[in-house]
Amino acid sequence: MSCKGNTEHYDWKVSKYKYVKAYVIPDHLACLCFVNEMRKKEFIARLDSAQNKLLPDKILSEKQVLEIETLFTETIENDTERWADCFNPRHAIVYYDDQHRPTNAILACFECSKIETFPNAQENLDLYIENFRSFFEKLGLPVFNNPIEHQAYIDSLKTLKKTKK
Repeated sequence: MSCKGNTEHYDWKVSKYKYVKAYVIPDHLACLCFVNEMRKKEFIARLDSAQNKLLPDKILSEKQVLEIETLFTETIENDTERWADCFNPRHAIVYYDDQHRPTNAILACFECSKIETFPNAQENLDLYIENFRSFFEKLGLPVFNNPIEHQAYIDSLKTLKKTKK
């Protein structure tokens, strides 16, 4: 898939928020396909559960939060091959209110180059996938091109966690 610069702009509006976190998502959450809005809420709410603390997350600075809006304005040329049409999101940016409830989210699957937003889903956000890849890399969070890379990373963290006990 190759896409040149795009003149369209997705106006990413978020509810009032207290803080924003970026996540690497464990595989067992990815199977909660986005069938409906309740499943999306369940998926997002489970990101901070104790069982998911194996994977890194990062609270974003206000500057980084403002940068998210720019990710939807220009597209980087994308010549990466898709692994599948899977939408197993392994990366998320979640906005939380002052009671630690998720209000908005952006979910990305770099394997199939797909982006979904919650609660306001929009078509053709996939054009911005390389912008999000760069953003996560700048945050120091690992990005995976296929499920084998993701699983190898998960396995290495599990091994590291066992050796620290």
